[in-house]
Amino acid sequence: MAELHRDVVLKAIDTATSMAKWVLTSLLAISGAAAVAMWGLEISPAWKVGACAAFVTGIVLALLSAHLGAQSTPTQMVPLNQALGYWLSVKYDGIRDSNLEQSLAEDAEAERKKVRLPTICGWLSLVAFLVGCVVAAIGAVAD
Repeated sequence: MAELHRDVVLKAIDTATSMAKWVLTSLLAISGAAAVAMWGLEISPAWKVGACAAFVTGIVLALLSAHLGAQSTPTQMVPLNQALGYWLSVKYDGIRDSNLEQSLAEDAEAERKKVRLPTICGWLSLVAFLVGCVVAAIGAVAD
């Protein structure tokens, strides 16, 4: 049972880490490429700087999201381990504890709240990219 528990936890960590890396890479790639591409456009410097500022903001927010997410991952594993251990024991011995289940649910909710900041930073990174695109488009049309 301990080996199965370990395998499940390792798979959960691997999946979460892979997804976080993919999202970070995507956010960095689109904002970084857009910032570099701006310098080749024939638009006024004010629009160019505005768009690049939005793209750089997107890069910073993506990096912040990754940093905060990496910091929160180890603390998220503790309640996950506890919940997995409990439910595996319930599976094998059939004994449930409503107080422990309530405590596990409260711990899970507290961890979900901690994950909000990295998630918000990730979404704001995407918004910054879109703002940069809009600023670049307006600058291209205005000139």
